[in-house]
Amino acid sequence: MVSRRSSTSAICVPPHPDTHPPAQDTAVPTSDWYADRYSIFLLVLLYAAQGLPVGLAFGSIPFLLKENGATYAALATFSFASLPYSLKLIIAPAVDAFYSPSFGRRKSWIVPVQLVIGLVLFLLSSSIHHWVLHTNVNALTPTFFLIIALVATQDIAVDGWSLTMLRKENVSYASPCQSLGLSLGYFATFTIFLAFSNDKFCDKYLRPFIPSATTGALLDLGLALRFVGLYYLLLTAYVTFAKNENTAPEKKSDDTFEEPGSDGESSTSSRSNAPLSALDSIRNTYKDVLVVIRLPAVKALVGALLVAKLGFSAHDNVSSLKLLELGFSKESMASMAVIQAPLTLLGTVITGTLVADKSPITVYLMGYFCRLVLSLTGPPCVAWLARQNGVVTPLYFLIILCMTIMYSIAAECLMFIGIGAFFLKISSSSVHVAGSYLTLLNTSSNMGGIWHKAVVLWLVDKLTVREECVIAPDAAEGTQCPILYDGYYVIAAALFPVAAGVGLYLMKKLPTLGRLPESAWRASR
Repeated sequence: MVSRRSSTSAICVPPHPDTHPPAQDTAVPTSDWYADRYSIFLLVLLYAAQGLPVGLAFGSIPFLLKENGATYAALATFSFASLPYSLKLIIAPAVDAFYSPSFGRRKSWIVPVQLVIGLVLFLLSSSIHHWVLHTNVNALTPTFFLIIALVATQDIAVDGWSLTMLRKENVSYASPCQSLGLSLGYFATFTIFLAFSNDKFCDKYLRPFIPSATTGALLDLGLALRFVGLYYLLLTAYVTFAKNENTAPEKKSDDTFEEPGSDGESSTSSRSNAPLSALDSIRNTYKDVLVVIRLPAVKALVGALLVAKLGFSAHDNVSSLKLLELGFSKESMASMAVIQAPLTLLGTVITGTLVADKSPITVYLMGYFCRLVLSLTGPPCVAWLARQNGVVTPLYFLIILCMTIMYSIAAECLMFIGIGAFFLKISSSSVHVAGSYLTLLNTSSNMGGIWHKAVVLWLVDKLTVREECVIAPDAAEGTQCPILYDGYYVIAAALFPVAAGVGLYLMKKLPTLGRLPESAWRASR
């Protein structure tokens, strides 16, 4: 799903009723959850694998580039590395249709893709530090474009597998699994990485507990990539040899679902029993996806998703970079990240329970309006730090920490899990194209947070007016003249009314879509 961590956000840290009661709105018995405990744990691990490269591409790399003097225009260029998350729909039908029945429909893609990601990360570990140090976005952008493209492919397969790996009454747990896994992965390679790669933080808080005379950071970017690559290889080995894709104990059973004895999703009663070539199978899946896209309900939902995050773009993509630029130290961010991470993960678990008791749309809208109010704190916090000449007082640190935690819970817990549970509900009506259906919805949601990112970063750079000055030849790389007028405030002020207007539209439109019958979402031929 989602490239949930769609921005580098230290201040906001950094990217998924019908006629019958939906599974998400019914409390899930503990015994049923316990019966699926191994599958739930595996889903968390698979989604965590997605979060690891996403935390690097959307969090750590832009942060380090800015720390080394990259301009906002250069960061806008690097943001194109996240584009594959918005193009998943192009390959999703092929992932749904082309596979090895003997190996498993989803494993046919997950295993080779994860293997390649792991190897690429190992190879990249020797060059990444040099590229980042010299802000070489021309090398970083295509490299991470490839990595994110592979992660997006794995995402498609895992999303489809989540619908059949769990029992029918436990499918609502797939969305919390996704959110928890992505959070774990993202925090590991962004927030936790910032802490363990910071000399002062490690010497002050970690080295006293380590029996060694060595000082300095415990982790660098190259070592972090090797750890992530090792995680991918170990997880791939487990999925390959220890997980049988045909073990889902109880599947859904309406007329569009798979026949008993299938591998989970391989056929439906509406399809011909004659064997199809791989090309015919892919062609049929694309036709099914076109049917989904033409559904009026899907058109309305996709339109809403594409504009849902536009108003938050300045806060999500620029606020944290502004804090870094003004002097909010890496040590302070690392300290904040260590406190924030467990609280956000706790919020993920609590939100998963909340989604099981309430309408997913209600949870999503709660998160939206909380996020709207909290986004107002970005410009004042940036201006406050500017007036203090970059001095971070204990009071200021506490305020930033509280705002960051609340914003993260609103955006990454309430909004993300809420809309993800709704996606699972409506896509489960067409399990023969479930992976592509989920990909369409999640791609729309991801695109809603990505398509304007490069534009906003570029506009901030162009609207910023600097004083005339002479930069010394021996000045540090990336040194610029002092800012006279900051384009960040202009963009933030312009986008807030947009966010408010979109919120009112969503408050009217989404509950209407949530009340549509299941037949309004079904991809039937």
